Amino acid sequence: MFRILYILSNEPNGGVGAVIENYVSHFHDRFIVDYLIYTEQRDTPFQKTIKTENNRIYYLPELRIRDYLSLQKKTNQFFREHAHEYCIAHLHFAGIASLVYQPAKKYGLPCRITHSHNPRLSDSAWKELRNRMITGNLKKVSNEYFACSRDAGRYLFGDSPVYYMHNAIDPEAFRYDEQLRQKTREQYGIEDKHVVLFSGRLEKQKNPERVIEIFSVFAEKDPEAVLLMAGSGSLDEQLHQQAEKTGKDIRFLGYTREIAALNQAADVLLLPSEFEGFGISAIEAQVSGLPCVLSDRFPEEVDITGDVVHLSLNEDNSVWAEALHASVQKPRADHSREIIDAGYDIHTEAEKLEDYYEELAKKYGGTQ
Repeated sequence: MFRILYILSNEPNGGVGAVIENYVSHFHDRFIVDYLIYTEQRDTPFQKTIKTENNRIYYLPELRIRDYLSLQKKTNQFFREHAHEYCIAHLHFAGIASLVYQPAKKYGLPCRITHSHNPRLSDSAWKELRNRMITGNLKKVSNEYFACSRDAGRYLFGDSPVYYMHNAIDPEAFRYDEQLRQKTREQYGIEDKHVVLFSGRLEKQKNPERVIEIFSVFAEKDPEAVLLMAGSGSLDEQLHQQAEKTGKDIRFLGYTREIAALNQAADVLLLPSEFEGFGISAIEAQVSGLPCVLSDRFPEEVDITGDVVHLSLNEDNSVWAEALHASVQKPRADHSREIIDAGYDIHTEAEKLEDYYEELAKKYGGTQ
């Protein structure tokens, strides 16, 4: 049995973490997945989910540009000690490819996968430029390429061969359930209200400020409407202040693992993201027939059931609000079969990935 090293640039609290959890929880013990995470956090829900009896989680300090030289030394030391234990490393943020893969290559780790989860490396223009410069030698230090969508793949790898690792889910967990819908709506006291759901990190990329602006316009015509904000991030305090000024019913739920229940309770999913590699939240929503109003920055592949409306971020908030009004009137239905047929069933996709890892292990001579 061989070992694979998953490398994370931080403690994930969004889609990347969900994708990793979905896959590793459906693997069949054909190999062991260890983790190298740049974080100060310990025993988080994510870490508890990925921990098994046989695997290991290694920690390095959080990534800060001022500490880069120190991080280089610590990363070099890690691979000097551990590179020989792995035939495959799978990096989930290309922005640190040079940091981790130069020493990994130096100390003989043969298969070095870089995974593109987004069509950009940052939601900040200067950080995007910095990260693009850092990843300039990406193809010198990586030798295998993964992506979640065609746009994300082309962005980093151009015309190079790419393995498309779908942001797959368990359709059964998100199948429409009228009883769960009613129970969750009762729990939140929203039985007779139109419910708009935002599910994502409270960061600039996800554009949560615009969510509140759009909902405020929507609620002018539907004053009993409710906005549920599921997620956490650096904009939390700022968004609370913005929401309070609107006088609308906006509820912040924080980081939650109850997304399936919230999808049942909601009437529409609103995601005006500034950029997206894919958007696993939109797939989860579509299984249960929850209409989605998304920015046109989502890739085309995300629209599987026809319940998706794409709008330009240049459109006025009133246009977005009208799309919400139209969407909340739609009846709910089970679309799990369409999601499965489109290739987003985690049971099938996890097995495909297992097979591919084994092919790579043979290709690169990994047998331990």
